[in-house]
Amino acid sequence: MRERVSARLGYPVSDDIWDQLDDLGFVQEAEEKDSPEQVPYLVDRIHQRTSAARSMTGAPLPADPDRPDGAAASARIDALSAIYAAWADTDTDVRFFRMSTLVCRDTPEFLAYLQRRGPHPGYQLLQPDQVAAWIKDQHEQTLTVDAKSPLGELAKVTQKLARRYRWAPSEATAFVLTGQVPEVLVYTGSAQIRYGIESSATTRVTMTLDPSLTPEQVAGIYARLRANLRDDPPRSLSVKYCRLAEHVGPHVQFYVQEPGKVRRPGRRPAPGPTGLAQFIDPVPGCSWQTLHRDWNARYADPAEDGRPWRYEHLSNFTRDAQSALTRLLNPGWRMPDQWLNVLGSESVNASGTL
Repeated sequence: MRERVSARLGYPVSDDIWDQLDDLGFVQEAEEKDSPEQVPYLVDRIHQRTSAARSMTGAPLPADPDRPDGAAASARIDALSAIYAAWADTDTDVRFFRMSTLVCRDTPEFLAYLQRRGPHPGYQLLQPDQVAAWIKDQHEQTLTVDAKSPLGELAKVTQKLARRYRWAPSEATAFVLTGQVPEVLVYTGSAQIRYGIESSATTRVTMTLDPSLTPEQVAGIYARLRANLRDDPPRSLSVKYCRLAEHVGPHVQFYVQEPGKVRRPGRRPAPGPTGLAQFIDPVPGCSWQTLHRDWNARYADPAEDGRPWRYEHLSNFTRDAQSALTRLLNPGWRMPDQWLNVLGSESVNASGTL
């Protein structure tokens, strides 16, 4: 079970996390469910348990922020960042959190304050290199992130600041704990990757943009986000291949099977690691011969690109049709390995001061 959960996450489940799941009864609950539901249930429990801490620590922004060309754009970001940080310093929730949490409770001054014999001694902001250890220590004190715990309170404050000032959650966390000024994000982006014939083509890149960005700057953002999605983007289909996929797509079916169990003319596809191979065959009442004949009748004359699209040989038509349909429906978007290892999910998120 643990190996299957690790495979779904894309990274190994640590002994500590698995023991906590077991202690809380989640493993036993999963085992009592139907087999297809077991792994998703445990994956969801892991995501729930780690989401608060992960959203606060996050992946740090690059040392050299992603900024647009031009001194004016860079100066605008600096100005907004400084002003918003000054405003956030006076925020009631920020001040309350710091006064109640970032204080040494074992000092005579704090004891006197509790006994109403003296003023509040004030808070002590953390150094930037202390943040991760502080969050880890707070997280280890509770099995879950309770809304009333220091981490729960921190999550609420940082989420509010992140929404209000367009800060990355990790940067908002660092501000509350250390006073370090975050940079205003003028874009956020994400790429949701889907796999398989049925949904791979619905992979999408989503961007939220500051309207002050120029079209050229937006194009640069998209190019970088797309490069994070995959270093070698799939080749685009020609007009002919798109029309070929449109012609055969509604009349074929996809399925996987052991190659030795499928009796059909032509070369058998090579099996994958599972021993199964993907097959594309016409639906009942249709055949490659009829699809070939109808295609040639439709494109008897030169087509949209000025060239003839007729196929003299059925084998060439079938080969190109299957290739066109596969490339259209399953273009092969994928996350680079380093993203999979870090995120363990099927999305890429990016943000910056561009």
